[in-house]
Amino acid sequence: MADGDIEWFQSGISKIWGVLCMVLAVVVLVFAVVGTVAFLLGAGLVGGIATGFALFAALLNAAFGICLGCQIYPLVTRLRGGATASAA
Repeated sequence: MADGDIEWFQSGISKIWGVLCMVLAVVVLVFAVVGTVAFLLGAGLVGGIATGFALFAALLNAAFGICLGCQIYPLVTRLRGGATASAA
């Protein structure tokens, strides 16, 4: 493999990793916003469950390196009819 090929590969991996991290952040943000809105509207049970999911997703990523965004992104891409990175 030439040096240019390695740099191209690494830049592609960096872009994919950046997208997956953004997806994880969006997943956690959505759960946190749903929890906050539910608490503000007086739905404590829904707020607690949504906040729990947000904390659980963050814990999985921080403690075990399991990225829910990394798991959800290929699934959503497949459901939308697009090609995933592993299919290329």
